[in-house]
Amino acid sequence: MKETQLCTSDSLIICPISQATLSSCVSIANSTLGDGYIPEKDFLNTDSYNICGVVRGEVVGLALGRIYSPEEFGSRFPKVACMMSESYQIPDVIGWVSSVAVRPDHQRRGIGRSLVQHMLRYFDNKQVSVVSMIGWLAPDGVHISGVARALGFLEKGRIADYWYEDSLSKGYSCPACGKPPCRCSAVWYVRQPST
Repeated sequence: MKETQLCTSDSLIICPISQATLSSCVSIANSTLGDGYIPEKDFLNTDSYNICGVVRGEVVGLALGRIYSPEEFGSRFPKVACMMSESYQIPDVIGWVSSVAVRPDHQRRGIGRSLVQHMLRYFDNKQVSVVSMIGWLAPDGVHISGVARALGFLEKGRIADYWYEDSLSKGYSCPACGKPPCRCSAVWYVRQPST
C-alpha cells in the first residue's frame, strides 16, 4: 500500500485516509459506530484531518478530526457548545476529535490511543489550545474513556439522547439502539494544555 506515512510505531503506520484506504475505513466505521453514521464523503473531506492506522498492509483503525471557529462549532455541535460556553471562555479555534474507530480484532492494542495522540500533535502544531470530543455512552461503558483519560482529557458533562435528532434526520443506525432514533447519551471530554 503506497501511502504518505505520517507516523510509525511498532507495526502501526498512521497515514491520511485516501481513496486506497476509503472502503476499509467505511467498513470499520459502519461496523463499530453504526451503519451510515459517518457519510462516505466525510472521510476524504479536505477541511478535516482524517487518518487511519495500518498494520501489515490492512487498515485497522481511523480517527477523524477538524479545527473549528467558535461559530462553526456552535452551529455543528450546539449541545456541546452550550455546555462549553457555560464552563469556558470560548477560544479562537476548537479542535474536535469527531470519531475514533478500531476494528474489533485489533482493539485493546493501543491503536485508538496512537491515532488520537497523533491527532493531538496535529492540533498542537496548529496552536489549538482546546480540544474536545464526545464519547458514546454504551450499555457497557464509554469505550473511549481510557484513551481520553490517558491523553489528558477530562470528563466535563453528559448529554442525554445526544444523537436522537441527528440519527432521525440522517437515518443512520446505532450499534446499541439499531434503527433510528438513537437514544444513547454522550460524554463530553475536554483537553487543555497544561500551564
